[in-house]
Amino acid sequence: MLLGLVAGLVIAEGLARWFRPQPRVQLHAKLVLYPAPPLDRPFSETVASPPDWHAILVDFGHAHGIPVYPLERELVDQDYLRVRQDPCCHYNVEGHRTLVPVMERVILQQLGPSPSVEQQ
Repeated sequence: MLLGLVAGLVIAEGLARWFRPQPRVQLHAKLVLYPAPPLDRPFSETVASPPDWHAILVDFGHAHGIPVYPLERELVDQDYLRVRQDPCCHYNVEGHRTLVPVMERVILQQLGPSPSVEQQ
């Protein structure tokens, strides 16, 4: 548990360093955080009891206006055994296929409506 907390702090510090505005540099990009769940238990269990470092990333995102999408919430209806490569955090081919519509939805949501795209 302490290791996860330390890892979360290191990640948050790294993000804080990366997120600092750079003079004269405009990336025209939008940062979005996807804290990934451990793949050793069902996603619903991780939703009920997320790793400590998830809260650090969520708090960091909220404090800096960065959207946060915890993947365990996005994948709560999926069978974690079907999508994992290992119990750590690596997805297999089916897992990556499962992530595509999640990422697509979030990216399109972050882009917002485009005047060049016809609404159906």
